[in-house]
Amino acid sequence: MKRQFLLTSTPNLPFPEWRTVRTQGAFLHHAPELPVLRSADGSVTIIGFVIDPNETTASNQQLIDRIATSARTGLDAALTTCANFGGRWAILIEKAEFEVMLHDACGLRQVFYSDSTLEPAFCASQASTAAKVLALADDVESVNFLNTKFARSREYWWPGDTTRYRGVRCLLPNHYLNLRTRTPTRYGLSQPIGRSSLRVAAEDGMRDLANLVRAVAARSPLALPLTAGWDSRAILAACCRAKVRPHAYTLRFAGYGDSHQDIAISRKLLSRLGLPHQIMDCGATPSDAFRARYRQAVDPTDDEACAIAEGLARLYPQECISLSGHCSEIARCFYYRNGETHMRMDPETMANITGMDATPWVLRQFGQWMAGARDTIAATGICWLDLFYWEQRAGRWAANGQAQWDIVHDRFTPFSYRPLLLKLLSADAVCRAKPYTLYRELIRAGASELLKEPVNPQTTPASRGPLKTMFARVLQTEFS
Repeated sequence: MKRQFLLTSTPNLPFPEWRTVRTQGAFLHHAPELPVLRSADGSVTIIGFVIDPNETTASNQQLIDRIATSARTGLDAALTTCANFGGRWAILIEKAEFEVMLHDACGLRQVFYSDSTLEPAFCASQASTAAKVLALADDVESVNFLNTKFARSREYWWPGDTTRYRGVRCLLPNHYLNLRTRTPTRYGLSQPIGRSSLRVAAEDGMRDLANLVRAVAARSPLALPLTAGWDSRAILAACCRAKVRPHAYTLRFAGYGDSHQDIAISRKLLSRLGLPHQIMDCGATPSDAFRARYRQAVDPTDDEACAIAEGLARLYPQECISLSGHCSEIARCFYYRNGETHMRMDPETMANITGMDATPWVLRQFGQWMAGARDTIAATGICWLDLFYWEQRAGRWAANGQAQWDIVHDRFTPFSYRPLLLKLLSADAVCRAKPYTLYRELIRAGASELLKEPVNPQTTPASRGPLKTMFARVLQTEFS
């Protein structure tokens, strides 16, 4: 179970190969591949890595010590400091006045936790990880959800902050967890986002993207899964502006010939930049041995995803952090592609646009999310559908998809950076919707030559084949 963790009050090591870090009030057990670091004063523990795009040479240790310094002033100061970091991280802060846990802007370093109805208290990278160690009981209504048509698909995700286990919740993006009361609180979204011109949003956005890429490249070699889509091309443009040369690759699925848009367009783009292009062939069926390891490591599991992971385990350059264009869809009007922001918002609409069965339980989860988000919508001016995508689809669906690949590599998602997302969301929705004028200008600000090839032209028969599953899309960051 690579890159996973369990925070408990007991020193007992849950898995033989794991390691334990003693924090001020708990024991953090973690897989050896997962970086864990503490501040000099011991008040802050970071799981994963943090990035400051405004100080690209700063180390993990320097940034975690900065959090500890701000925490001496109080919780609000610590939260403000953390909100200005990118990366893929969960952060534990233990002070006499407060004890909290929070994660990166899109919740990609997932945190699952026991609420006040459940003992013992814990936090974990996956609910299923905790279930392997602790006696967790299934929640009847959650299990009923698993029998719905939506949950029987390979792309299902959990609504609200639910899991299949009674008393176990998922910490949503833009929330911190009070470890003493075991309750989440939304933070960091209390000011109007304002309105920016297309030019300003694109230039400021690309500057942040390039600085984020530059900062992570100072720590590790990078790999970029490239397609014909917008998001991976925006990341490639950021690499160009940052003068970073990633190892670029494209996954070849069954039925993908050399003329498929993802392969053909990616090859042309990289040729313009003088970068090599690796094609990684994905098998159709995983081996029994790898399937067994995979099912122990992730939940839910899927044979197609497992076969892709096995191919990556064989071909992916293990020294590299994988760049991801994920979460960019937050600023691309995913649920209202025409830029019309006045759709009526209620739990029934949310179930409809996500494809979930509108059961009373599902509607109750979305209703509770809406009640908690209402003040944020009023204070910030963020569109309901954008915040819904951010906290629900990105925080649950995309985060789960990224966790599928922890068995292979760690990922860095530059778009999981709150200041960047707010800058992009400040542009008019008409610019952010199809034909994605903002993204065209964003790429132009990074490397205008990348616009000489079409984006998602859908010109070949293979390109019109069946839509890939969630797991393939997460790997390819191929959202259009």
